[in-house]
Amino acid sequence: MVRALVIILIAAAAVYPQEFKVNAYTDTTAYMIGDYVKLHFKVEHDKGLSFAEPSFRDSIINIDIISINKPVIKDVNGKIVTEQEIILSRYDSADVKIPPITFYYWKGGKKDRASFLAGKYSAEDSTLKSAVSNEVAFRINAVKVNVQEEIKDIKEPLTIPIDWRLILLYILIGIALAAAAVYFYLRIKRKRELLAGLKKIYIPPHVTALTSLDELEKKSLWQKGLIKEFHSEVTGIIRKYFEGRFGFPSLELTTGETIELLNNTKEAGTVVKDTTEFLNYADLVKFAKFVPMNEVNEMMMKKAYSIVESTIPEDGKEENGAGNVQ
Repeated sequence: MVRALVIILIAAAAVYPQEFKVNAYTDTTAYMIGDYVKLHFKVEHDKGLSFAEPSFRDSIINIDIISINKPVIKDVNGKIVTEQEIILSRYDSADVKIPPITFYYWKGGKKDRASFLAGKYSAEDSTLKSAVSNEVAFRINAVKVNVQEEIKDIKEPLTIPIDWRLILLYILIGIALAAAAVYFYLRIKRKRELLAGLKKIYIPPHVTALTSLDELEKKSLWQKGLIKEFHSEVTGIIRKYFEGRFGFPSLELTTGETIELLNNTKEAGTVVKDTTEFLNYADLVKFAKFVPMNEVNEMMMKKAYSIVESTIPEDGKEENGAGNVQ
């Protein structure tokens, strides 16, 4: 009988070799209103045992829980020590007691008690054990106020001594900024005065047109097979010349509209016939895909020069000129 009892005790010791210890404590027993109270739980057990973290928020109800920190697990002298810290706080004075909290533990890993962790367990489960932490008590004190005393600051106001070097630095910076502002103002004002004093340089439209024709001739567009490009550029030069010389928007008008305005312009009477032939040839090339012979391209260039040279005013200045540049 004794032998059987010893065997049972040895078997029980094999399942839970030693007691599962839980200790709860705070750093001190007295706090002020609003202080953070650090509540520590220290769990110590042999290897091979596991436990479920209790629901602290359901168990601690007489003080606010600020945060529940992650547990720190250590191996100390062959024992598994788990330490967890809970930050508490209360905003009125009181004597606070943290009641004992039950920790459930078992032999094996967490997965061995999956049904328990899901809230499905039986109090008669012989493989499930429990340990209870000790009660923790502390005091939350209010700030002592003497109503007889005069209201005053907790600490005397600090008097910051005047740093004359810093003031001097600010003054120098202010002077430098002001000087820079005056300098740039005078510089911009002087530049505007110089620009305002410059005389406008007038370039007559016929000079611009003849220069553009010279540059076009040097490109040798039609000689390179760029017939359409040549006719577009040469008529563009003449139309732009008409805008500066006679003051109507030839670049935006059709050939017929341009000829009609030239007929009504006294100074253009001598070039109406040549301009009509000049613009009609160009329209055939640009819009009717007409391929002129080389003689026609040479003629277009000559007519362009002739149209400009025949309408240069006698005094070399256009009455309606728009060719002024600065």
